[in-house]
Amino acid sequence: MSDKTTAIDPVLEIERLAEAAAGLTFEQLPGDVVRLAKLCLLDWFGVAIAASQEPVVEALAQMSGTLPNGSTVLGRRESCDVPNALLINGTAGHLLDYDDVHTCIPGHVTVAIAPAVVSVGEALGSTGADMVTAFVTGFEAMCGIAGLLGEGHARAGFHPTATLGTFGAAVAVCHLHRAAPEQVRSAIANAATQAAGLRAAFGSPCKSIQVGRSSVNGHLSAQLALRGISAGLQAFGGRDGFVATHAGTTSASMQSSKGYFIRDVIFKFDASCFVTHAPIACIRSLRSTKKDMRLDTVRRIVVRVHPSARDICSIAHPTTALEAKFSIAHVLAMTLSGMSTQDIASFADTASFPALRPWREKVVLAYDPAMPAPRCSVSVEFDNGEIASASHDSEAVDLDMDRREHLLCAKFDALVSPVLDEGRTQALRAGLLELEHASDSHTLMSACRGH
Repeated sequence: MSDKTTAIDPVLEIERLAEAAAGLTFEQLPGDVVRLAKLCLLDWFGVAIAASQEPVVEALAQMSGTLPNGSTVLGRRESCDVPNALLINGTAGHLLDYDDVHTCIPGHVTVAIAPAVVSVGEALGSTGADMVTAFVTGFEAMCGIAGLLGEGHARAGFHPTATLGTFGAAVAVCHLHRAAPEQVRSAIANAATQAAGLRAAFGSPCKSIQVGRSSVNGHLSAQLALRGISAGLQAFGGRDGFVATHAGTTSASMQSSKGYFIRDVIFKFDASCFVTHAPIACIRSLRSTKKDMRLDTVRRIVVRVHPSARDICSIAHPTTALEAKFSIAHVLAMTLSGMSTQDIASFADTASFPALRPWREKVVLAYDPAMPAPRCSVSVEFDNGEIASASHDSEAVDLDMDRREHLLCAKFDALVSPVLDEGRTQALRAGLLELEHASDSHTLMSACRGH
C-alpha cells in the first residue's frame, strides 16, 4: 500500500464496493476461495473454542447472562442473545492471538467477521453456502477498505482489526440478510460512526475485547441500515468522516491483484503476535545448524526489524501470558530454551518466565526502516567472535492447499479436543470442511456447545 494521496473519492469507492457486495453469489466464488473461506472458519472456531474457558471469556459470559435457546457461545454451555454472543465469541477468537492475519490490514480479518456470520447465520437458519458467501463478502470489504485508507491508519495508533473489522462485519451481516446495495452503503456509513480500537491495548485483554466489539458494532450498523437508518456516506468519506479523522490516505488499492484478498490470508502456527513469527523462524533455522547455541556460548542476539515493532512487540520482561505474546525477546527465549511457541500452554506457564530472563537479556532489537514489517534478520554473536545469521519473510504464503489444510486440521484438533470430546471435535471439523453443503448451521453449532 502507498501513502501517496490520490484523487480517489472514498464515497464513490464505497458505492462501488456496496454494489459488488450486494451482488456476490456463491456460484461466482472460485473453488480455491471457497476452500480458503472454510479453512479460515475452521481455524477461527478452533482458536475461539480453545479460549472459551479463559477468565476474560468467563467474565463476559457472566455479564451476558443466559438466554434459553439463544445464540451459541462456542465451547460453553451458555447461550445468549446475538450481540452478547458476538462479543464473547469475537473476544475468544482473538484472545490467544492465534488467529489468521493479512498484511493489507495490517492485522487480522477472520476474527471480526466470523462471529457475525456464525451467530447471525444461526439465528436466520442460513445455509452453509450463504454463510461462506457472506464471510467472503465481509472479508473482501474489510481488506478493500484497508487498501483505501492506506498505512497511515495503523501508524496513527488505531487497531485496524477492530476498526476495519466493524465494516467487514457490517457487510457480512447485510449479505446474510440479502440487503440491497443502498442498505449496504448505509451499513458502512453507520459502521464509520461505531468503529473503534487502539494499538495501545496490545498485551492486554482489551485488545481482544475491542475486536469482539467490532463484531457487535458491525451487526448493529447493519441492523440499523436494514431498518432504513443511515449516517450517510459523508460519515465515511466526508470532511469530518472516518477516513479524514482516522489518518486515512485514500490510496488506490481497493482491489486485490489476485482477484480476491482472501488468497493472501496467512494462517498462524505460532501462538504469538505475527510480528514475532519471523524472528522465531530465524532462531529455529539457526538452532538447526548451530548445535552449540547455548546460554553460555551466546554473547548477544541482534534482531533487525521494522520500527513499528517498537510499539507492538518490544516488551522486555513480560509478566503475563498476553504480554509474552507481544515480546520478541520472550518468544526467542522460549525457542532457544526448547519451549514450543505453538503450544498455548507454554505461554500460560508464567512460572517459567524468570528462568527465561537470561536469554531475554541477550536479545537486542535493532529498528531498521528499510526492513519490511513482515520480515526480519537475526544475528547471533558468540563469545568466540563467530556470528551466525538468518533472515525470514513471514508474508510468504504457502501455496500448497492440501498441506495448509492438513496443518490446520492438526492445529484444530489440538486446540478443540481438550474442550470438546473427541467425537464432537471430529464432527465439527468435518462439518466445517463441508460447510457449503449444509442446509443450515444448527447441527454444526450444536457440536460447539460445552459440556
